[in-house]
Amino acid sequence: MSTTPAEPVISMTRSDLESLIRSVIREELRRALRPVNPLDDWSHEGPDDPEGDEIIAREALAQIEEIKKNPSQLRTWEEFDAELARAAAAGELPD
Repeated sequence: MSTTPAEPVISMTRSDLESLIRSVIREELRRALRPVNPLDDWSHEGPDDPEGDEIIAREALAQIEEIKKNPSQLRTWEEFDAELARAAAAGELPD
């Protein structure tokens, strides 16, 4: 003989169940389809790292100075796009 208490029985009409399911689905669809502002989503950011941020900032500033010294290294978007198309046509890009 079992001494564990029986689970409570919850009864509802089919209409009530359908209404509940529709309500849950409607709310989830609203949530899922809500426009998200990427500026409000910081989930991709890592933990605070002031030292790492400083390193990245120094590297970026050094690169900017290098480009100022030798601007011929820069490419236009059209030049970059043409090079990418050439590399794709030659099969040089990874799958």
